[in-house]
Parts: sequence; C-alpha cells; structure tokens
Amino acid sequence: MKEALKQWLRSYGVTKQHLNFPQYYVPYLMGRGRAFVPQSLTLELTFRCNLSCVMCPLDLPRIMHDGERKDFVKERKGVELTSPEVHRIIDDLAKFGVKNLTLTGGEVFLRHDALEIIEHVKKTPMKLCVNTNGWYLRPQIADRLVVSPRTAEHHVAAVLTKLGATTRAEAARIVLTSAGHSGLTSDDRTYLVRLVAGTTGLQPPDAEKRVDTIVGEARENIRSARRTAVVLAFMTGAAALLGAAIAWFAANAGGRHRDGGVAPSMAWDWRGPRLER
Repeated sequence: MKEALKQWLRSYGVTKQHLNFPQYYVPYLMGRGRAFVPQSLTLELTFRCNLSCVMCPLDLPRIMHDGERKDFVKERKGVELTSPEVHRIIDDLAKFGVKNLTLTGGEVFLRHDALEIIEHVKKTPMKLCVNTNGWYLRPQIADRLVVSPRTAEHHVAAVLTKLGATTRAEAARIVLTSAGHSGLTSDDRTYLVRLVAGTTGLQPPDAEKRVDTIVGEARENIRSARRTAVVLAFMTGAAALLGAAIAWFAANAGGRHRDGGVAPSMAWDWRGPRLER
C-alpha cells in the first residue's frame, strides 16, 4: 500500500521534497519556533587543511600554510573530537532520525580516522556526503568511498569510476535506451552483465540481478520524468490560455469604457460587459 501510494504521487510529479515542507513551517507557526528533527546536518571534523584557499573563512589553514605558530596548530588539533566521540555523535544522529549527514572540515582526510568514520556512517540509514578538496584521494580511498553493501546504486557508482570514458558512455546509453519501446535487448543485457561482473568481481547470477535492478529503476525514473513533463506542459498551456482570455476581456472592457465613458465592472458577468447611456 505504501509503495502504491508513492508510485501514484510520483506519477503526478510529487516528490519527497514537496511533502517535507510541513516540518519546517508547522513547528515555527504553531510550536513557538521549535522545529522537528533536522533532515540534514553538517559535522565539521576538523578546521585543519592542507590548502589555503582565498575564499575560505577559516584562519587555521592560512596559519598552517605560512608555517608559523606550530604550537597553536598542535593545540587546535588536540581539541578535535576523538574517534569514539564522533562515533557516538553519529549514532545519536541516526537515532534522532537525521536522514542526510555531511562530513566536512577543513580537510576531512587530514584525520587519520576519516575512513573509519565514513565506514561507521555507512552502517546507519543516513545518506552520506563528504566535502573534500580531493588532494588525498588515491584510487584505493576512492574505492572505499563509493562501495557500500547497502544499495545497488553504490555498486554501480564503483563500477563507473573504474571504467574508461567510452565504456561509461556506452553503458549510460544502454541504460537510457532501455526505457524505450524496444526495451533492453539481449545483447545489451549480456554486455552490461559482463561489464559489471568483470569490474566488481560478482558472480554472473549476482551481476544479472544487479543489472536488472538498475535498469528497472532507470525505466521508472525516466517514465516519472516524462509524466511530470506532460503535467507541466499542460499547466503551462492552460495558464497561457487563461492569460489570453483575461487579456481579451480586459481589452474589450477597456475599449467599451473608452468609447462610452462607463467604467467596466470588476465583477464577472457571463453576458459580457455592457454600456449604459
């Protein structure tokens, strides 16, 4: 029943973002400014950074870049949250019902326990975003960032990061065209299965399930986008037609007023505007 309701709402272009607005306005209007649990939260793990960007508002990266006040930098590092403290915060956020967590700094990967913290977040239902300048992202670290056992999408992201541009483009073309009338051909399906199996090391049956899941989700997303586009086009056409009708009525009433010197009534009259002499 729940999934059927979701599909029905999506068919009209209604998404989760549209339904989440009450959690911001209802508490403010009726709860004396008290809000529900935040949907998204940002956790700053460190103020330290290996770069010193002009637009950065933090002072510690510039101090580190200049190589001065090393005792101050060491002191600031010492007051950062420890690994157990960060883990407890993550667990509390998950219990509170936070849905989206962003880890940021400074530069997150200056912490020796950054990957450990990321792995801990992956064990929770929260969606994770990591802000980084990318300086310390080696291939091994990138693989650990994108691979997660929770969803098929994470596995596909891991596959695409390992493929060349031509192969990525071909795989994307196959997935997009699978939503057409002809669907996914047997040759294209075999190609995707071999691609996933060869890149991830999955057994052929598991690779087939992975491909079927992603292709099915892609079809549903594309169909939902098409339905939304149709609804928006209809609403745009209806608004243009209504605007034209109002403009015609206003021009007609204005002309009669100009010729007869009678101010047109603002009330709607199905018989049209009349002149009184």
